[in-house]
Amino acid sequence: MFNDEKLSRRSTLKIALSVIPMSIGGAALLNACGSESEGLDCTDVSGLSGSETATRTALEYVEASPHGEEKDCTNCNFYTGTATACGACTLIKGPINPKGYCKSWVVKA
Repeated sequence: MFNDEKLSRRSTLKIALSVIPMSIGGAALLNACGSESEGLDCTDVSGLSGSETATRTALEYVEASPHGEEKDCTNCNFYTGTATACGACTLIKGPINPKGYCKSWVVKA
């Protein structure tokens, strides 16, 4: 396709029209790889009492599940919230990361 000859308008247009969809597709793929909840900071426990903080520690709550999406707060029965913002838990007080995990995780019914 690329010879020493000049590109014709038709060839240039074909190339341009094939690059545009790939660029859009690539941008969409990169956007999908970066989940909105990855940048969340759900660690502010300044408003919690000592016992509430101790419960978080005792249940071994972490911001990022070691099990990945298979077992995270979004698919836990105790989590209330969305997958894109800090939510709440019926067992643990304070902000809960949707991609978090604790040892009381139970599959959502």
